[in-house]
Amino acid sequence: MICKTINDLLANKFNNYVTKKSFNHAYNFPVEIFDGQMNKPKYLYKSEPFLRVYEFTSEGPKGSIKKVVQFTDTGTENVFNLAFGDYDEDTKSINDLSVTNNGDSLKVLATVASTIYAFTKKYPNAWIVATGSTNVRTRLY
Repeated sequence: MICKTINDLLANKFNNYVTKKSFNHAYNFPVEIFDGQMNKPKYLYKSEPFLRVYEFTSEGPKGSIKKVVQFTDTGTENVFNLAFGDYDEDTKSINDLSVTNNGDSLKVLATVASTIYAFTKKYPNAWIVATGSTNVRTRLY
C-alpha cells in the first residue's frame, strides 16, 4: 500500500508499492470489520457517509488519543492519498509527525488498514497511495 511518489505511480513503477483491491464485507457506523483477511485487534471507528474521513480513539497508558485517517484526491483519477495521525484540536488537522507511544501501535495500524477495506469497498477502482512522514514510518507501513 505504499508508493514512493505519484510520479512512480504514473510511470507504472508501482508493482511493489501500491495495493488495489476490492473487499466484500458489510459495515455500519461505528465500524469494526472482520473480513477474514486481517484478524488483528482493531479499534471501532466512525466515518462520514462518503467514507473519506475516519475517526477512532487510541486507548493506552498515555490516555485516550483521537486518531484520524483521511483519503484525499491526488489530482489523478481514482488515486487517493492516505493521511493518518493524531488529531490536533488546536489546528483542527492531522498531525502526522506526532509520536504517541500509547502501547497500541499494532492495533492502530490494523485499524488504519481496516479503513482501507471500507474505503475500497465503496470505491472499488481506487488506488491508495501512502507514505510515512519519515523514512522509518514509510518502512513500517
